[in-house]
Amino acid sequence: MKPGLPLANPDQAGLLVEGQVFQAFGNWIGTSQTLDLILGPSVGSPRAPKNVVINWKAGTPLAAALAETLAAAFPGATRKISISGSLAVPYDQPGYFTSLYEFSAWLQQVTARIVGGGYTGVKLVMDGGVIRAYDGTSPPSPKAMEFRDLIGQPTWIDFNKIQITMVMRGDLDVGDYIKLPPQTIVTQTASSFPRYRDKSAFQGTFEIALIHHCGHYRQPTAASWVTVVDAFAVPRAA
Repeated sequence: MKPGLPLANPDQAGLLVEGQVFQAFGNWIGTSQTLDLILGPSVGSPRAPKNVVINWKAGTPLAAALAETLAAAFPGATRKISISGSLAVPYDQPGYFTSLYEFSAWLQQVTARIVGGGYTGVKLVMDGGVIRAYDGTSPPSPKAMEFRDLIGQPTWIDFNKIQITMVMRGDLDVGDYIKLPPQTIVTQTASSFPRYRDKSAFQGTFEIALIHHCGHYRQPTAASWVTVVDAFAVPRAA
């Protein structure tokens, strides 16, 4: 939302997506013409491998080995690593992978076993030219959501997982923490708990797991230009 639009907020403006176009197709239905682009970051594949090689030495913190691996496989990318400093193995742990997806799946599985318990492992996310590695042990400061940012109400979509529709914005990333505003109006039937209708059903801090950006170029309404976020609740201490 650029300056001049009713819901403009300079702090939220930014690049929404950057990547390689894998497929493009157009359509013409009635008076509507559309162009759909399927794109994603160039992270490698069996046919076009990125040669992701890790040489994790015994007793070496994972952060150092991971930084070396990502620098060699993706030299043009910016690396942001925020993981536990206690992640280490008592033996050499080498590995070769053809893509960042393959490497990420292996890395999360291995690190989750090292710590155990409720620890979910190290996750890798690539957004444009930035690769982020995080595991929740050093959570970022939550970004406060304002009531005017919301389009409709957040809703449960799975166990401990909600979906939030908000004004389209480019300042959120997977792994970010967001804090929902207090006292959000909740719509309920007239006969159900009337004393709770003016309180929020969703408060607290949530970790972003998935982001969708949806826009309709012929519609100027706020509901036609939205960012949809799937997020997990995090402990209150966060």
